[in-house]
Amino acid sequence: IVPYFITLAKLKWAEGDISGAFMAICEGEKKLGDGNAYWHYLFDLYTTALYLDMNDIKTARTRLNLTRTGIYDHLSHAREVEHIILAQYLLKSGNLDEAVLLLTRLKNLAEKEDRLGSEVEILCLLALAYQRQGNREKALKALDKALELGMEDGYMRTFIDKVEPMANLLEAYLQGRENSAHTRHIYACQLLAQTQTGQNIKKAVSPTTIELTRRELRVLRLLAEERSNQDIARELNVSVRTVKYHNANLYKKLESKSRIEALIKAREAGLLE
Repeated sequence: IVPYFITLAKLKWAEGDISGAFMAICEGEKKLGDGNAYWHYLFDLYTTALYLDMNDIKTARTRLNLTRTGIYDHLSHAREVEHIILAQYLLKSGNLDEAVLLLTRLKNLAEKEDRLGSEVEILCLLALAYQRQGNREKALKALDKALELGMEDGYMRTFIDKVEPMANLLEAYLQGRENSAHTRHIYACQLLAQTQTGQNIKKAVSPTTIELTRRELRVLRLLAEERSNQDIARELNVSVRTVKYHNANLYKKLESKSRIEALIKAREAGLLE
């Protein structure tokens, strides 16, 4: 049942429905109960990836088990997802040298085992890591290799999921090649158009300003710390009933049906920054 809920979360995520992806993971965890720790670990991994996609590094760190996964681990196809998510965390948290080291090792293994999809994804991340380091030459070289491998099978989402940083990198790649008829250039132009569309959609669906009272904002931030209603009541010196009243108001203002959905929308609206 766990792979079913993870697949459902991936589909929701691919559609841009981050809230739906979180809800799928939560439903899967409820169904699993206190079962096998490995399956809970997989849920934590994909939850980490979702938080990273939302640029919520702090919360992602709480779900990522850094004692279980490291940059010097023995690498294998079976554990590739773990290490790619670790690399994404390192990249977003600014540990760029470690990210490059891990991604280079992952790329070499994927290349050796002739796993095209993995190699394209890892090269995209490596290009972004080099870009963050300020190493333009290596960033463009990694992107060029990803384009070479990806265009034969028409890879799109692997590139466009990165949206804004990939758009910037593709623009840099295309500079000085405006009149090129090379198939790789045409492919890069198509990808750039898709990433720019993704940026516009993201702006279009960004939430309007949500007005919260000072007390509601305080309750919201305690909810984000995964505090229970009882804990919040003690923290604010109010009754649990009062906390539930504030929760109901928050759900209404954030147009949400659950705590996790409310927190997702609050993060998207910048209320938890």
